[in-house]
Amino acid sequence: MKKNKLPMILLALGAAILVWLYDVTVVNPNDTSTISGIPVRFINEDELKDQDLMITNGAGGTVSLRISGRRSELKELTKDNLDVVVDLSQITEAGKHELAYTVRYPATVSASDLKIDARNPITVSVEVEHYIRRAVEVRTVFEGEAAEEDDTLVIDHSAMELQPAEIMVTGPAELVEAVEYARVVIQKADVTQTTVADYSYDLIDTAGEVVERDELVTDAEKVNVTIPVHKTRQIPLKLSFLPGGGATERDVVYTIQPTTITISGEPSQVDEIEEIELEPINLANVSEKPSTPTTLTRQIVLPEGINNASGVAEAAVELRFKGLSVTSVSIEDYTVVNVPEGLTATALSESVQVNLRGTEADLKKLEQRLEEIEVTVDLSGYSQGTFIVPVKVELPEDLQVGAFGNNTITIILS
Repeated sequence: MKKNKLPMILLALGAAILVWLYDVTVVNPNDTSTISGIPVRFINEDELKDQDLMITNGAGGTVSLRISGRRSELKELTKDNLDVVVDLSQITEAGKHELAYTVRYPATVSASDLKIDARNPITVSVEVEHYIRRAVEVRTVFEGEAAEEDDTLVIDHSAMELQPAEIMVTGPAELVEAVEYARVVIQKADVTQTTVADYSYDLIDTAGEVVERDELVTDAEKVNVTIPVHKTRQIPLKLSFLPGGGATERDVVYTIQPTTITISGEPSQVDEIEEIELEPINLANVSEKPSTPTTLTRQIVLPEGINNASGVAEAAVELRFKGLSVTSVSIEDYTVVNVPEGLTATALSESVQVNLRGTEADLKKLEQRLEEIEVTVDLSGYSQGTFIVPVKVELPEDLQVGAFGNNTITIILS
């Protein structure tokens, strides 16, 4: 009786399949993988620069690779960990070059178990040109309308600061030589006070057109611009008087030329100024007679940080006295004090001539009270010799009378 051999055949076939599967998946698990979009990295670019060469086309390219090998190794590969390297030291002259590239695997895989079956492209194409460097000036352009319609706000262009004031442009000679300047555009609406900010810029050619910067390299990304904004304002001049010589401010009629000046400065500082005070005039030093005009000058001094936009450095003051009279009296009874030790003081005249100014009524009263006038000659600080010494005059306080001008006496110290 014959046995049924079918089960034995099926068993043998199954065993064979199992052996085949083991051999394929475990013993020799080879496969193929295509990886696209792998970026190209250039090395030794400094050697290119040393020859005044630069890449103008081809940078930023990618390649695709078909790689075969063990499946476990292939699974580790991505476009981000494969390193495609092109050595630029191969280039020695300008022109178009086809360069071979090297593929470097990540350290986590065994390169001996992998093989590159196909490359796309086979080589990397680059275009290289000679380049030059050139510095171009930065210019500012203001556009649009001011945010506030205030014609007292002025941009001080002469005090603007640009950092950097020049841009170094590097690239193909033809493109670099076409650049005339770097233009910074500032909107007036953004400028309401002194401003410090970073601005982008365009490279402009001789025709006023923007130069494309794809093949150009610049040494600054932005320009820092300081824009001084000043406010102008018309301010009155103020003059005050120190009483003396028998006169007060109410006894003076005067004019000032100019009556106002235009100032400029930081808006907040300008807004705080209501008037400019001139140096006061001491009426005791004004020796002219009443009703006779006297012209004096006063320097116009401004606070720190404020500019005199009018350009007028001093004011002319014309004044005269009203309702006053003058007289001169001779005082024989005067006092000499602080005579230097070891010296003797001798006056060249027996009396001191004193100029007086005041109301006519009080001057007449003083004529009856001359003994109340005290004259002192102070010799402090003097030494041997002959000196014209100013005298101090004290008058009755109840009278509107005062000494004015230069009242002196000549003294010999011996």
